[in-house]
Amino acid sequence: MDETSGVLKVAVIGAESTGKTTLCQWLSAGLDGLHFEEPLRQWVARKGRPPRQDEQLEIVEAQKQQELLGLQQATETQHKKRWLFCDSAPLVTAAYSRYYFNDASLDNLASSHHQANYAATLFCLPQGLDWVAEPGQRDSPKAREAVHQILLELVKPINPDRLIFLSGGLKKRYEFALALLNRLHSEFARGPETS
Repeated sequence: MDETSGVLKVAVIGAESTGKTTLCQWLSAGLDGLHFEEPLRQWVARKGRPPRQDEQLEIVEAQKQQELLGLQQATETQHKKRWLFCDSAPLVTAAYSRYYFNDASLDNLASSHHQANYAATLFCLPQGLDWVAEPGQRDSPKAREAVHQILLELVKPINPDRLIFLSGGLKKRYEFALALLNRLHSEFARGPETS
């Protein structure tokens, strides 16, 4: 939970074509939360090309800025939102940097940000969803699998109680995530247990 706003911020991560955007849209509607479009997607649409190695940090900073704007929006709405769903996170940018450029320089920055900023992480797995082409935005099934393997390594430091793996069809992912996030919200509402 973001201590200052009380908003539960959820990172939705995974390789390309694993249902992240759809899941964010459905969960924000189902839980009366907010979500924002993936900054990398916005960047590629604006520039008409994928980012170069020297531009990866710019994507990370855009992700962090989008999260801050999302938290501000969640607390300023007339009906305050409890949830902010982050369509991807710096950890995914670090994985892409490793895959495309053999560059692990973003790993520590992304990992530190991740562990300090999210109430939960929804990890969308490739299993159960066909890869779907999206010109200019997606690479290939081979790239999806390779980035997935890198992400499996990068999520190891995350608290396993706050890491939710999602597979199967989109409806199954949504229903499973919804149930677990409702339980998580109840835990935060109760506060720490005392003995």
